[in-house]
Amino acid sequence: SHANDQLRSLSILYKNSPLVKKLIKKYKFENTVNYGCCQKFSLGGIEYSNLYLEIANRIDNISKFQDFKSVNSFFEIGGGFGANVDFLLTNFPNIKKIVYLDAVPNIYVGTMYLKEKYSNSVIDYLQTKELKTLQFSNNNNLEIFCIAPWQIEKLNIKIDHFHNAASFVEMP
Repeated sequence: SHANDQLRSLSILYKNSPLVKKLIKKYKFENTVNYGCCQKFSLGGIEYSNLYLEIANRIDNISKFQDFKSVNSFFEIGGGFGANVDFLLTNFPNIKKIVYLDAVPNIYVGTMYLKEKYSNSVIDYLQTKELKTLQFSNNNNLEIFCIAPWQIEKLNIKIDHFHNAASFVEMP
């Protein structure tokens, strides 16, 4: 019951926040509460994920120093279940080449989430485990490499933006 009370309190806090309202006006939030999201709130008859709003706020702050509209390739370590990649792809269609690296079993969860949304654009571990080198195709098609930590040495790519938001705090 304490967890439910906290979620209700966060919901009230989020939907009354001027910052949240600003972010909702500025960014697109599409299907952010699918797949059993319990940390959400409703505003104007639309449900929003608390996590996606936190991501939007982080990206908005980083945008003061990095123009995401000029980013083509993106590398994220510790992407969780893939929400940050999804948010970026929804709001910055110029980003076409992504490396999403996470620990096992998170990499599996994130890969499945991203495959649900971006299907054949996701290149998973089963497709890359035997390759000696991982590199993007020389085209403008969306590619999302979902790799395990031990595959990082196989990468032969250039990256416009390297991102890590919180995963290092989880590692010993």
